[in-house]
Amino acid sequence: MPASRSLRIRLGAIALGTALAVPPAIAQAPPVLRAATRLVEVSVVVHDKKGQGVADLAAGDFEIWDAGEKQAVAMLRVERTTPPPGEPAPAPLPASTFSNLPVHASGAVNAITVVLVDGLNTPFADQVFARRQLIRVLGALTPADRVALYELGHGLRILHDFTDDPASLLRALDRRGLYSGPKLDDSNPAAATTPDADLNEFLDHANRAVADFQVADRVATTLEAITAIAQHVAGLPGRKNLVWISGGFPFAIGMDAWSPNESRDSRTFAYETERAARAVTAAQLAIYPVDARGLIAGSATSAGTTGGRSTASAGPEAMRDLQQTQDVMDLLAARTGGKAYVNANNLKNAVRGAIDDARVSYVLGYYPTHSAWDGSFRKLTVKVTRPGLNVRHRQGYLALPDEASTEDARRAALVDAARSPVDATALGLSVRIARDVPAPGTLRAHLTIEPGHVSLRQQGDRWVGTIDALFVMQAAADAQTTVTSQAARIDLTRASYEESLTTGVHLAQDLDAAQCRYRLKVVVRDAATGRLGSASARLDTLR
Repeated sequence: MPASRSLRIRLGAIALGTALAVPPAIAQAPPVLRAATRLVEVSVVVHDKKGQGVADLAAGDFEIWDAGEKQAVAMLRVERTTPPPGEPAPAPLPASTFSNLPVHASGAVNAITVVLVDGLNTPFADQVFARRQLIRVLGALTPADRVALYELGHGLRILHDFTDDPASLLRALDRRGLYSGPKLDDSNPAAATTPDADLNEFLDHANRAVADFQVADRVATTLEAITAIAQHVAGLPGRKNLVWISGGFPFAIGMDAWSPNESRDSRTFAYETERAARAVTAAQLAIYPVDARGLIAGSATSAGTTGGRSTASAGPEAMRDLQQTQDVMDLLAARTGGKAYVNANNLKNAVRGAIDDARVSYVLGYYPTHSAWDGSFRKLTVKVTRPGLNVRHRQGYLALPDEASTEDARRAALVDAARSPVDATALGLSVRIARDVPAPGTLRAHLTIEPGHVSLRQQGDRWVGTIDALFVMQAAADAQTTVTSQAARIDLTRASYEESLTTGVHLAQDLDAAQCRYRLKVVVRDAATGRLGSASARLDTLR
């Protein structure tokens, strides 16, 4: 691609960098100034003694403690599934335009629940029964319930994105086959039983090596999926819930898996773990784990049953595995503000409970009085002064330092978002395509980032910031992708800055039309905050 085809910013900004081939490298951006204080947000659901949501609380009704230190509530936002009366319907997208904003893709979105069917970590027999239960659950949804259905197998796959149509969810599930792969079986090899003891030792050693690899691969794939889901819902209003149906939560390999773990000799694992923790925290994603093994048909329901499974004949190893799984489920729920479900009849309760939790929720914001952003876990306590109410929120948060702003870190964040099967929404992004502009054989992509989504700082009489952008192009369904990356410094006058608060920040990139005849994916990242937005479309069908 000619170097003259640079990323341009309307509203007076200056473009930096040139288009580069794979692997993408990002042009040197100016230093990023970090804020001295941070706003910590906590999603809270409040129920009365009858389990009904409470919707009339004010900021003065809440008290919050960070690691035992009382904090001043700086903001309170009430989130509801129903939009305010008189809110206009979203305008349709213009021709040749695509967006990552769900309001355009599927109508008004005010709180959603994602149901994740985890085949990667669930034995085949448990998948069969969980599927039957899920069919009944989806069939009982009402048109007021907004649900998305995802699957985890070799990777994350969207079966159906956000919808209020239960029938379409059932059709999507009906088209899905059960996941079958060797990774779960290989993770739990049986002991060798040949007549030769030396051979048994050799085989067991080899099987353990394979098992370690498969467990690590399952954990990495699962973390990537959770990160992708969190990034996908980050920009949505209202409470975001993830009902995760799984036969084995892979974090059970270590209860500290949800925190950075320097003792593990695995840079990839540490990176994916921290990335997932950041994404889940930033998105305020509440996780509702459901143990699919507790849904096995014919499970005992009398005394001696744990989580829907008969414990009368379970061996010590099975009991330890069961307890460890439940401990991890409780940890995930507590750390994110969700709720764990282990009873045989609780798939329905989990989905219904998550949806009901989203009907009315509160987001509390405060500026912590501490300065220890060292990766440690800080416990949160939220109380309401009104008696007789039950409060549920995430148990705490990892006080992670600012994300690295090195070129490698910036490139990795963009590439990870480009590889994700779902679009990131923390930066609202729309892309309008103009063909044969500015010349035949050229495609101009006009980017609009939603008002207020880009972090700009005042520098004298100007407002400045930095945006990283990645353009992934595909000429045909079976063609390899071509990648162009840019870093752009935004430099706005006061008048242009005020205009951007209404119309957003506008960028433009000229691309070779022959390289993106089939598909185009655009990824943008705010260098100051690390927030991501991505949008993708089939250009051969784009109107």
